[in-house]
Amino acid sequence: MKIKIISILILVSLLKSKPDLVCKEVLLVNKWPKVNEKVSLSYSIFNIGDKHIKNKYDVSLFINDSLVSFDTEGWPLKPKQGITYSKILEKGFFHFIPKKEGTYKYKVVIDSKNTVNEKNEKNNIKEGSFVVHNN
Repeated sequence: MKIKIISILILVSLLKSKPDLVCKEVLLVNKWPKVNEKVSLSYSIFNIGDKHIKNKYDVSLFINDSLVSFDTEGWPLKPKQGITYSKILEKGFFHFIPKKEGTYKYKVVIDSKNTVNEKNEKNNIKEGSFVVHNN
């Protein structure tokens, strides 16, 4: 009888397992961004859940509420696995060019169309800010 109960508990646990996408880190590629210079951000997306993500999901980056980057083919991620999105300044890729100095707000949004059934659908946004300096 004990084995049957344990088997049922394991089965219920497996049925409840889900992936969970989260943005863990956002970094400026160029540490001291300046007016009229190319700016690039690097952001890391992780599956902190306990189930493999196989279906596609989207990842978007907004600066001051304007979309500057997006990916609609999100990578398959195993539990505890992550991926970093970045634009390589040295190769001429960047997210935007600020026209004035001041504080800029960024927002990374993951799975905005809810294509991945997650443990927590409320942790898919990471927001922060950085300062752009005058030359």
